Amino acid sequence: PTPPPPPVDESPQRFAIVKNKKTNLIKADKREIAGLLANVPCKEEKARIRVEKVIREDFTIEAFEILELLCELLHERVRLMTSEKECPPDMEEAFCTLIWAANRVDGIPELAEIAKQLKLKYVSTSPCEHTATISADSDA
Repeated sequence: PTPPPPPVDESPQRFAIVKNKKTNLIKADKREIAGLLANVPCKEEKARIRVEKVIREDFTIEAFEILELLCELLHERVRLMTSEKECPPDMEEAFCTLIWAANRVDGIPELAEIAKQLKLKYVSTSPCEHTATISADSDA
């Protein structure tokens, strides 16, 4: 059996690293928010802005967890995919999501490589051709 391509192997570790960095930044931001609210002239507006940032980062971490799961699924199914010419029906949603997310996620270069390989193999037979087209348009 052929081993999975390195991007599929390495992506879960990269997601873990990026998630840990973001989690540490969130903790620091929460301490800063507490400091802003604890100051004698309470800086509530600044604290609200920081809270919005923390919420966005938390959503990003949740999205990374989903993408990490999809990469792990891809890793488990790589042998099946090499033997099939068309996109497996149960993997269509995962492929489309990974292709769509590749241009929108910073800090995970393996994701772009995974999307590139998926496009090369399945873009003509995939139901997410419009996703690939949108991703290609956003590259320009």
